[in-house]
Amino acid sequence: MEIILSIIGQYSLYTAILLTWLVFAINWKFGNQYKKLKDFNFIFNLSAATLLWISFLILIFAFIKKDYSYVTVYSYSDNSMSTSDRIMATWASRQGVMILWSAFLTSIAVGVMWYLKNDISHPMISRTLSILFFFSALIAAFTVSSKPGAFDVGLNYSNGLGLTPALLSIWQEIHPPVAFLAYASFVVPYATGLAMMSLKTDKIDTPHKLYWLNDLFMMLGWGLTGIFMVAGSIWGYEENSPGFWAWDPVEIATLVLWLVSTLYFHVKTQVPKNHPLQNTSAALGWVAVTFASFVVRGGFLEGYHSYAGVAKAIVFGLLFLGSAIGLIYALANSNETILPNKLFKWKSNSNKANLAAFWFLIFGITINIVGLIIQMINALIIHKTNIPYDYYIIFNGFVFFVLTILFVIYEINRVKMSSISKLILIDISGLLVFFILYFILSYTIILYTIASIIGTSFVILVGITFLNATKERNVRKFGKQIIHLTIILMIFSYFTVDMSTIVVNEVLVPEKEKNIEEFGIVINGTRMAGSSYPEVWISVCSENSHLGLIKIKQGYHLGKYWARGDWIVQEGKDLYFELQPMDGAVLVKDAPIPIIIYLKPLTNTFRVLFYLLLFVTTIGLYSTFKRRPINKNEVL
Repeated sequence: MEIILSIIGQYSLYTAILLTWLVFAINWKFGNQYKKLKDFNFIFNLSAATLLWISFLILIFAFIKKDYSYVTVYSYSDNSMSTSDRIMATWASRQGVMILWSAFLTSIAVGVMWYLKNDISHPMISRTLSILFFFSALIAAFTVSSKPGAFDVGLNYSNGLGLTPALLSIWQEIHPPVAFLAYASFVVPYATGLAMMSLKTDKIDTPHKLYWLNDLFMMLGWGLTGIFMVAGSIWGYEENSPGFWAWDPVEIATLVLWLVSTLYFHVKTQVPKNHPLQNTSAALGWVAVTFASFVVRGGFLEGYHSYAGVAKAIVFGLLFLGSAIGLIYALANSNETILPNKLFKWKSNSNKANLAAFWFLIFGITINIVGLIIQMINALIIHKTNIPYDYYIIFNGFVFFVLTILFVIYEINRVKMSSISKLILIDISGLLVFFILYFILSYTIILYTIASIIGTSFVILVGITFLNATKERNVRKFGKQIIHLTIILMIFSYFTVDMSTIVVNEVLVPEKEKNIEEFGIVINGTRMAGSSYPEVWISVCSENSHLGLIKIKQGYHLGKYWARGDWIVQEGKDLYFELQPMDGAVLVKDAPIPIIIYLKPLTNTFRVLFYLLLFVTTIGLYSTFKRRPINKNEVL
């Protein structure tokens, strides 16, 4: 039975790849001249998506059934994992996640083709579909680039190698699938953007459906990127590697993608719907995805994310280069200047705050890309991959801080309140934030001032948002305010969470209490005898109550050291406990227990941010979906 399923999965995958290329070839060669070919193309595309999902489900089934004859199942799971962990291991494998990415993208192509079925003869729509089908086929082909293959069968072992404990997290179940759905979403604006720029003439009108697809998939991509960034940040925080944000090359490349997609919504306020700058900002999302994939898998840069390989560097390097060249070609064929004079005329611009936000977003994107390029050049020339993190912290800190002020100015100017009412709102917000932060943060005066200003901005925007929500029924306006509010909360979290972390190193004597004066707690550690790995239980108490019992452990997996800490979660701050690196001698039950304790304030802001992003994305998608064009001949 297992062999039969393996063969079905393998042939489903290869057939899906052939079908995606067939769909692209038919659309590219014949366009939509023949109704029968159009119908066949839809059937082929739907069949490809179905076969990709079948192959993915077969792989999930193999993981659930603990079929270690599959090399992938053997490499990424073991008997100790729960059913949910085994399902998650499907996309923890390189093979599984590539099939998932391709299934997402092909399914999106099916949906777009169905939506545009009545307008399919329009040259812009035909080219949009050709570009979309090409990348759908290309990503599908990448699913067989990893060796061993997803359905390769070897010896039938009784157990597998398993995963490192850091991957056995609820956030691993959320972070990768959301990330690859976001990546798939950005292909649609790239395709529509290139089609509109390269074919726009006086004789060819632009269907409004293409512009709407830009809005829908940019909102989806932006929202999902924010969600998987924050999910990944919480995941890293809970595994303390080394906190919410480590300025890892993968994190910086993802930040570039998020800033690029944020830029799109600010471009919309500055130029008309059919301007090439708006199409360019939409298309840049996919270029940023391919750039991030190249950085992640290129092997040039060291970091906490490691998927490197020469073959992957070449494949994703060509993907990035091809996507960038496609955008440059479309820009060269555009009849308009990409940056209108309006963007350089400060005095005559009626929306100065958004204009300034546009240029600061451009600056933020540029400084992060430059930093990554410098790191890659250093890696190639002097074999030193990192530049000082201060480069990213200082420049991004400046950009984020200014963006916060600009967003609040923009929203205050929009709200219908008297000057006195606005002043009272600002004063009350400032005092509230000052007293809250005073008892939580241990900052220098400069950092405390910055955190207070950003926190005040957030509270002001909360007040404005809910004030307007009671007066306005327009979901779009409410959604824009929530987006700004979410961005400011992300910036506030960046400034406040990790920067005031306090770290204490202690050595516990088993079964004896230890008073940690810095944190106002008393702890008592016990080493578990007979454990495969160093494992310690610690009881944590405050002056008045028992805070909790935590378990921490460490060990090696496939030659790599890992440490699994645990948390005491409080209202305003969290305590994280981790074992210091040990050797075999400390496995003795009565040996001293060296631990590291971290105190991190305001960590719940990231948890609140995760749910806020879910809400924002839902509101944004609902608002965009409600204004979808339906008429066949509707144009800009």
